Amino acid sequence: MTVTAYLWVSVAVGCAQIVDCALVLSQKGRPSITAVAFAAIEYTWCAVSVYLLVTGISLVPSWLPATFVGYVILWTAYGAIVVNRQKDVGTLVLTPREVLVGGIFGSYFAVAALLSAMIIPHSTP
Repeated sequence: MTVTAYLWVSVAVGCAQIVDCALVLSQKGRPSITAVAFAAIEYTWCAVSVYLLVTGISLVPSWLPATFVGYVILWTAYGAIVVNRQKDVGTLVLTPREVLVGGIFGSYFAVAALLSAMIIPHSTP
């Protein structure tokens, strides 16, 4: 994967996290099938990010995929704790603060990737 491809897809993934945040907030914290689809996108992008970090074959600044992997790991761990405390997972409702975490991180990730894409020369592999 080229540097530019990773960065532009990262912008899209960050924007998807913002959209997911808005949708879950509009549904009063109740996750839906769209939230599951957005989570699948996040986990897929996390796998790509891990691959780039482990192989080191890309010239993407390592802090960008590392922050994404860290976010996914921490948020997954938090989610596991929250779900474990629930008696009925079907009644799970996220607080606005919990939902905003994803939107705020998505904003950071999209802007960081966009700025990186604008700074890194297009001729870089």
